[in-house]
Amino acid sequence: MLMAHFQDLCYNCLIIMRSGDSGSLYRNQSGREVRKTGMLRIRAVEHLRAILTVLSKRPGSMRDSKVLGDALRKKIIETMLFMMRTF
Repeated sequence: MLMAHFQDLCYNCLIIMRSGDSGSLYRNQSGREVRKTGMLRIRAVEHLRAILTVLSKRPGSMRDSKVLGDALRKKIIETMLFMMRTF
């Protein structure tokens, strides 16, 4: 069941992680304004990690998997780099 909707679940998590805020900012200790991460983004990261963990436990490597295509792999990497830079 998971493999049938794997790409949809991954893209849903990526959309949540990249979604816009309601302008919620806070000033950190260095005085720089930073966007709040938010509970939905944290849950999306955890959900994506769980999905990728399930995929990695399947027989065969993740690189050979037809489910995780090159475009999806690239989007996952770009989104995780975006999250590290932004939050």
